[in-house]
Amino acid sequence: MASISAQVEVQSDPEAILDVIADFERYPDWSPMHVAASVESRDAQHMPERVSIEATAMGVVDHQILDYRWSANAVHWSLVSSGQQKAQNGSYSLAVLAPGRTLLSYEITVDPVIRVPEVLLRQILKKAATVATEGLRDRVESTRG
Repeated sequence: MASISAQVEVQSDPEAILDVIADFERYPDWSPMHVAASVESRDAQHMPERVSIEATAMGVVDHQILDYRWSANAVHWSLVSSGQQKAQNGSYSLAVLAPGRTLLSYEITVDPVIRVPEVLLRQILKKAATVATEGLRDRVESTRG
């Protein structure tokens, strides 16, 4: 099992950031790790609840089903099924620093099905954290109108 966390400041409010996070079908537009994504079900507030994702890391494509839980300033997810992972838990947390400025915190823990050398797993997680923070920030800030 391995974990990583990262933070980045985003020039936006939490609502706009959560909107981009919830727009799973657009992930391949800004995340090189996402081949495809679709929402399978939504909760009572119409937020994505179960999501199907095809993700790639180091040339291996993995089909994942993830369950999401949303709040005003956070989103948490957990793995339902995957070909390459036994477990995955992650979250985004948002803290307002000032009007129009938000601290985005990202955390993820994964447990691969097969033993992966620690150095390789760290590289994969570092790339994922960079995309999940800096890539998300760039997407949010480029879509601000």
